Amino acid sequence: MVLNKHMMVLAASAIFIGGSALAPAKAADIGGGDCCAELDDRIAELESTAVRKGNRKVSLSVTGFVARELYIWDDGDLSDAYIVDTSTTLGTHFKFSGKAQVKPGLEAGFVQHIEVLTSESIFVDQTNDEGLGSRLNTLEAYWFLNSDRFGRLAVGQQSQASDNAAILPDFSGSLVQSNWVLFDGASFFLRPEGGPKGTAGLETNRIGSLGFCNQIGAGIGADCNGLPTDSVRYDTPAFGGFIFSTSWGENDFFDAAIRYSGEWNSVKFKAAAAYSWGGDRGSVDIDSGAATISSSPDSEYFQIGAMAMHTPTGLFLYGAYGQETVEDAFIGTGGGTFQAVDDNDHYFVKAGLRKQWSPMGHTVLYGEYGQYNDAFGGFNCDNTVGGTAISNACTGGVEITGSEIQRIGLGVVQEIDSAAMSVWAKWVQLESEVEFNDAGAGGKQDYESLNSFLVGAMISF
Repeated sequence: MVLNKHMMVLAASAIFIGGSALAPAKAADIGGGDCCAELDDRIAELESTAVRKGNRKVSLSVTGFVARELYIWDDGDLSDAYIVDTSTTLGTHFKFSGKAQVKPGLEAGFVQHIEVLTSESIFVDQTNDEGLGSRLNTLEAYWFLNSDRFGRLAVGQQSQASDNAAILPDFSGSLVQSNWVLFDGASFFLRPEGGPKGTAGLETNRIGSLGFCNQIGAGIGADCNGLPTDSVRYDTPAFGGFIFSTSWGENDFFDAAIRYSGEWNSVKFKAAAAYSWGGDRGSVDIDSGAATISSSPDSEYFQIGAMAMHTPTGLFLYGAYGQETVEDAFIGTGGGTFQAVDDNDHYFVKAGLRKQWSPMGHTVLYGEYGQYNDAFGGFNCDNTVGGTAISNACTGGVEITGSEIQRIGLGVVQEIDSAAMSVWAKWVQLESEVEFNDAGAGGKQDYESLNSFLVGAMISF
């Protein structure tokens, strides 16, 4: 049985009074009121070690959110409805954060960030409604020192300086539901126009193979250094609204970012730009015949994002641009032949309105457009479907000359302040194509559009 503080004090007082009545001389030796003061101190000590608070020196907070969506999709032939999570880095999670004061102006702390993921939208496809299944994932685990004067140093698995750099300026209230990463549809198989119906008409190339980020080897479309890594990171204090960050990590990468936040004449503005480099991964010479699809490329990635909002009206505009420069990355062009991957770029624009029409909270209305160009680093001619233009070209002598994914979408988010909750509905369409040169003749393979309709909710704690 657990007693609260007042009950324990009351019980102690009763014991003290009873003891006084039975043996007054002995009770007098205790020291009068000092007994209750000592008891109060002991209770405070026990309370300070509770998990919900941390210990006497280090405070502890537990935060996070749970998010789930109904995902209805149509790939031009097949359709279905799944229950999914909002996906890794923006998915269901809980986070333990602690800090303690070393001295005035200097604190030490830690973050342990655990994802609890099931059927993530980024990993489901036409034949798999579970994605990677249910899993616990340690997204972050690091310690830090934070100085008011000198800035913040962190060591461990964490978001490096460039992670989410172009995404985080989005303060519209729709960042989780709408950002430039291909969270909705990346793992769906490409369906060539003119191919067979049903599952027989699906390539084993996925949509994300045309939105491929070579820097982390994943078809996520954008934010190409966008997974937490083991790194050392430093952030300066804010100077005139600017913060500079840099980090270095294993196998090998280096990055730097600059962020700005300010407001002028009722217009709130945020922006960020970042550069990341991944290298020293081994050079491969395609002319030597040593090239393979799995070659780890050297790469550079630049990204920039910004958002402005007119606070009286709630009108906002957000945009992001990224460019990846790649070396020593190859794709298969059929029959054991290889081709070097081109540099690629992508951009994303979102415009809308954030307004409080209801006592429940703000409503966010938005429209989005994105384009992902020449990011075919995950495409393989041997994975195409027979009887289509691209598969006929991939029988030999083909060169992939370009690719494109176009993305359009609409959405609404309703915040419910009293429950720390958001609910939303959105539609996203992805249209894909591959351009090629077959023995001197140009060609193009169009793919059926993937339409995704999602209704979801998120509650924070």
